[in-house]
Amino acid sequence: MSPEITDRRGTVFPRGTDSELSAWQPQAKTAIPCNVPPQQDSTPNIEKPSTIAPITEKSLWKRRAGRNRLLKNANPRIKSPSPRIQSPPPKPHSPFLLHEEPWTRYRPFMEEADQAGAALIAHINDPTFNIVAVKTKRLTAAEKVSNLKKACHPNIVSLKKVYQSNMTLFLLYEAVDASHVSLAEIEDSPGDPMNEVEIAAVCWQILCGLSFIHKELRVVHGAINTKNVLLSKRGIVKIANVADGMLRATPGTELDDSRALGDMVGELIVGSSGPQIREFLEATKFSNTESLLKHVFLEFSPGSGCLVPHVRVAVRNRISAWRLIPAA
Repeated sequence: MSPEITDRRGTVFPRGTDSELSAWQPQAKTAIPCNVPPQQDSTPNIEKPSTIAPITEKSLWKRRAGRNRLLKNANPRIKSPSPRIQSPPPKPHSPFLLHEEPWTRYRPFMEEADQAGAALIAHINDPTFNIVAVKTKRLTAAEKVSNLKKACHPNIVSLKKVYQSNMTLFLLYEAVDASHVSLAEIEDSPGDPMNEVEIAAVCWQILCGLSFIHKELRVVHGAINTKNVLLSKRGIVKIANVADGMLRATPGTELDDSRALGDMVGELIVGSSGPQIREFLEATKFSNTESLLKHVFLEFSPGSGCLVPHVRVAVRNRISAWRLIPAA
């Protein structure tokens, strides 16, 4: 046995014998052929269930909503990350009745006599250059300006705005173009007279306009005649001068408009007439607008298109009276 060796710290380390040391040999490593694949673990691979929930559109929405709520609670001044598009502020309301003359805002450039009466044609002084027909009227003591209101309907000439200067009214109507003619001009044209089908088309549209005047404006027109009924180039019928009925001191009744319509239809009939139109003429003497709209005679109307030939002939036959207004 070899003598014991002590280190400087006084620790005694045991030493093996030489025979024990010589008996120990390092084990040789077993060579693994290159063409043999490595052995895999035979333990079946069991997938553990995932604890993470799948990401869906609903979960993303909840996360964003929670994040926005936290940001808002942390600092109320912070707005939502996705700001909404704000609508433009509303335009200031323009009053219907203005106590001034219209010539500071509108410029007249011509005068026409075929706007169901004389009217100045003017455009507004802004980039839109909207065209209006300005009719001048002298107020009487019995007429009330407070009865005037804005009127817009496909079968009436729209009343857009009113200006007042002392006892003079400036009524701003929709400007009908040169392709419009009145029923009086169609009567005077060399074309064929209207048949019953075309008269039914005219009556249907007039009654639609009268229904608006009676129910919405709550007035009576009081002047239904061939001069106050205009037709466009597409055959659309428009009742003109609706403001006169609003200002009238003695408004009358709805039957007055119905009877005036019957008188006008009697003027349009040339020659013999059928039983339906005779029954309609009789009904205008005692029926209001709503009842006349249900009359069987109006079912003969094929629409406004049948009136286009009469309008074109009357436009060619008309001699328009107009005058150019020079610029100031």
